[in-house]
Amino acid sequence: MDLYKLLERFFCDNLIYLAHLCRERHIIYGKKSVILPTITNRRMKTNEKYIINEMFEKADVDAARLLIEGSQHIVISAHQLPDGDAIGSCLGLASYLRAKGKEVTVIEPNPFPSFLSWMEGASNILIYDHQKQNADEAIAQADLIFYLDLNTSNRMLELGSVLDAKQVHKIVIDHHRNPEIACDILFSYPQASSTCELVLRFIHALGDDNLISKGCAECLCAGMMTDTGAFQYNSNSPEFFILLAMLLSKGADKDLIYRRVFHCYNKSRYILLGRIFNDKIEYIDELHTAIFTLSKEEMRDAGYVMGDVEGFVNLPLEIKDMKLSISLREDLDKSPLVHVSIRSVDDIPANEMASRFFNGGGHLNAAGGRLECTLEEASIIAHKACQAYADMLKSSTDPTTPIDPLVP
Repeated sequence: MDLYKLLERFFCDNLIYLAHLCRERHIIYGKKSVILPTITNRRMKTNEKYIINEMFEKADVDAARLLIEGSQHIVISAHQLPDGDAIGSCLGLASYLRAKGKEVTVIEPNPFPSFLSWMEGASNILIYDHQKQNADEAIAQADLIFYLDLNTSNRMLELGSVLDAKQVHKIVIDHHRNPEIACDILFSYPQASSTCELVLRFIHALGDDNLISKGCAECLCAGMMTDTGAFQYNSNSPEFFILLAMLLSKGADKDLIYRRVFHCYNKSRYILLGRIFNDKIEYIDELHTAIFTLSKEEMRDAGYVMGDVEGFVNLPLEIKDMKLSISLREDLDKSPLVHVSIRSVDDIPANEMASRFFNGGGHLNAAGGRLECTLEEASIIAHKACQAYADMLKSSTDPTTPIDPLVP
């Protein structure tokens, strides 16, 4: 059976199972109870009710509602090198706010991959690196700012300091640990699969499910898909699929979204992939670690297009007993600058390593950073980082442990 047909069948079967499982048709989540409606049909209907954990504090939701109602010009932004979750959450939230009659501007620190350009509203995103004047004008008019999918404005390049200096109300919605952004309201839930999941929960908590358009649903679905590796990890709760089912009922086509995101790579991607695994990757067997580098010359020779190396850092972890993978990639325009991506399994703290050695952060098993040095110097630092965690890396490994979500 096709994977997606299987998932579709699971959505319906899972809801029916929950209905039979829960006494008096109630599901208990923490301190709160949500009534489960009677389900008579296998397929979900557009007006079907959903069991969704009331994750947010009511006081925070009510305060956010007042801020939105009292604002007219809203700016939304996310982290540098924005991925599917960053773009999806920004555009999904923007679609919802526009449906409420707000003027919304999405500003990103720098360009995003072309395979995300199909999303509704993507063509209107302002890139601060390239459209600073227009972005500054939008920020000057803003009476509310949303920070999405980041825990510190240090991950926003120059845009971060500009937004931080703006004296307006601010709301943060994010699933990274240790939030540092000064704001009026903080929705920080590291246990969530993605920021897109949190935006969907936010809209639901505000009681505005009816304002989720097909375009909004597609954006949020894309972010939930990309940040879980097409539902391979951090997506094992039944409620995750109930949330996803809500988006499907709004018209999101997960099969089409998958093809748009994962089946649109350029030939240059595979030239680079072959070069890495044939010549560039270094295996440190005693540490169950792989490190690889990509220079700007190698990327230019291959005809690099932004997004070509998306997910490369995950691939070494498909090798049996591998625990840590580090990618070091030179910036094409700025020098010296090296972008660092780290992926790990089990309790190897990629985020801690990123913070200690690479001026970055992220999730337990997925993190990133940047170094203002040459590629050779970055490689030396990466080896020192591995040695710092040698005891953990040398211990026994479980090859079935999944990879954590993608972050820059």
